[in-house]
Amino acid sequence: ADLATYGYALSKPRRGALVVLAPGVFGAGSSGHVGLWEQPFNAQSCWLFSGNCGNTAKSHVYPVSRIVAVRWPYPPGYELPPSAA
Repeated sequence: ADLATYGYALSKPRRGALVVLAPGVFGAGSSGHVGLWEQPFNAQSCWLFSGNCGNTAKSHVYPVSRIVAVRWPYPPGYELPPSAA
């Protein structure tokens, strides 16, 4: 599945949003890394929570320049219940 078109596009990231990154290796095809937005690190980087990072799931800093899509699975205006936010 192409996660860059999954759900609904967000104009800016929010906690838990699906973030699709461009491939970090030349020749890797169109498949990039996917993670969940946590928070900005600085103006050039952000924290994402993802798997397949040294055989574990963890938070890691990625350059925002590699972001190709920020997606949300719910329609615009949908808010998560307080216990899930």
